[in-house]
Amino acid sequence: MPVMAVNNDEQAGDYRSRPRWSAGKKMEAVLRLLRGEPLEVLSRELGVEAHRLAAWRDDFLEGGKEALKAQRPDRSADDRALRQAERKVGQLTMENEILRAAAEKGAPDPAGEAAQIAMEHHLALAVVCRVLGAPRSSVYARRAQAGARGRPGPAISISDPDLLRPIRQVLASSPFAGEGYRKIRARAVASSQQATG
Repeated sequence: MPVMAVNNDEQAGDYRSRPRWSAGKKMEAVLRLLRGEPLEVLSRELGVEAHRLAAWRDDFLEGGKEALKAQRPDRSADDRALRQAERKVGQLTMENEILRAAAEKGAPDPAGEAAQIAMEHHLALAVVCRVLGAPRSSVYARRAQAGARGRPGPAISISDPDLLRPIRQVLASSPFAGEGYRKIRARAVASSQQATG
C-alpha cells in the first residue's frame, strides 16, 4: 500500500493567505519568462512555484494560439457588410462631387471637362472620366498634342533665324571640320558678349 505524506502544519484555509495574482501580474511574469529569464530564478524572486509559472506560461501560449485561430469580431458578416456600405457611400459622395462640379461648368466637351475637374478637385482622372462618360484616351491625346506644340528645349528670347546667324559665323570661323553643340554655344555666347560689351 502506498504511503502518503500529509502536512498537518497548515491549518484549514491557509491556502487563502497566499497572495492572489491578477491576470495582469500573471501576464507580466509570463512575459518575463518568454523574454528569457530563467524559470527557477523568477520562481524564487516572485515566490511562486515553478510548476505554477510553467502552467501560466502554457495557458498564455495556448490562449494566444486559440485567439489566432478564432475569427476576429471585426470580421463578422455584419462588419464586412458595414465596411462595404461605407466604401459605397464614399464612392457615391465622390461621384456627386464630380457631377456637381460638371454641372457648374456646363462645358460641352466631356473630355476637357473631365481633365479640368480632375485637376481642380485633385481627383483621379480615371474616376472622373468614368463618372462623366468621357474617354480617357481623348484627355491623354490632348495632353500629348499640347506638349508637342512648342519647340523642344528651354525657352529662349532669340528667334530661331536670329540664333542661326551667330551659329553659322562660329562654324565659318572655326578651323575644325566639325564642332559639338557645346563648343558652338560657348563660342556664340562669347562672341555675342564681345559684340555687346
